[in-house]
Amino acid sequence: MQKEVFKTKSKVTAVIVAIAITGIFGWLFGLFMKENPRSIETWAIGLPLFTLGLTLSVFCLLEAFRSYLLYGEEGIEYCNGFSKPKRISLDELQSVNTNDYYIFVYYQKPGFIKPKSFRISISINNISVFYEWILGKTENPILNKQIENFNEEIEDFRYNRYDNLSEDEQEALLRRARIVTKILWYAALLTGVTCIASLFFINKLPFPLFRISLIACLASPLVLFAVMKISKGLIRFNTANISIYPSVFSAFSIISSVMLILLLLFVDEVIGSMKILYWTAAVDAVLLIIYMFCADSEELKGSGKLLGKISTVIACLILFTMFSVGAVFSFNKEFDTSTPEIIATKVLDHKVSHGKSTSYYLTVSPWIDGKTESKKISVSNKAYKECVVGGTAYIHLYNGALGINWYYVSRK
Repeated sequence: MQKEVFKTKSKVTAVIVAIAITGIFGWLFGLFMKENPRSIETWAIGLPLFTLGLTLSVFCLLEAFRSYLLYGEEGIEYCNGFSKPKRISLDELQSVNTNDYYIFVYYQKPGFIKPKSFRISISINNISVFYEWILGKTENPILNKQIENFNEEIEDFRYNRYDNLSEDEQEALLRRARIVTKILWYAALLTGVTCIASLFFINKLPFPLFRISLIACLASPLVLFAVMKISKGLIRFNTANISIYPSVFSAFSIISSVMLILLLLFVDEVIGSMKILYWTAAVDAVLLIIYMFCADSEELKGSGKLLGKISTVIACLILFTMFSVGAVFSFNKEFDTSTPEIIATKVLDHKVSHGKSTSYYLTVSPWIDGKTESKKISVSNKAYKECVVGGTAYIHLYNGALGINWYYVSRK
């Protein structure tokens, strides 16, 4: 049985990442404690965030220092460092798949109808040797086309794109590309978490952390596309399940998710406007143009058929729209320098909605459009407590950096 463990470089990287994650989440929790150690936000948000960061760090270290892979004619055994080792015989082996970070092994246990699977980190030593070995042990027709494309990629990479390099130099080039995409993934995660967490300290920190992290999030697509362009096709936006090329898809997905969270936080404060659609479409178009300029020609071809090209464009537009709509809302509010128009309204009623999250509503009259007699609006917990029924609520109406009106409510 051949035994492999984590690469030394991967162990060093894991230690650095664990320290960075623990430090950042610990610092954020410290901000919560410094602001108000007895507040609900400190223990309902700050502590869980710190616990999450600490847990991620522990798992990262356990995977790096306790993982191992055993394989041979007797079967496969893999331990990820923090759970029970998986052991299967070659007779139980069904198929194999891979992405930028893991190899997925599918197997069928006697007596079970549905196949099961486990994943093996590509940071294991000599993982390419193991992958070639396990491919020779599987006979799954579903994977034939993917494996054929994978072999074509290898041939194109070795004998067309980088035929002037030795095999060791080619492997080193791919290894550096994977390290870059992994760094980008961690950077996107830390930037996104910092952006969301700093919302709670937007007026309490000595420096504009939210604005800095928001700018980083807004600039992330440009950075990712620039990396794709500089790599000359070595790093791609998205890849097939089986590919030798690393991608920035995961990093972009994290940033898009952060933008969607910001959208959910800001959407109730925006007055409906067609400008939202116009700006979202404009950002989508810009991202698509930059993507097509930076992406490798082979990636743009998709499956080589018209349907494949159309599906590639549609998939990109969906992900770009997730980013664009949140970016429009966030930029419009955070970078607004207009002087607000303050409108006094009477509070007719208030209501709390308890669902997956708690929402607070006020019914005010008249509404700021001058046409609606009364309107139910979503407000913050603070505004809900301050504005009593029968009292006056002041609506601060802003023009928005992109011309999209937004407001907030206060009692004075």
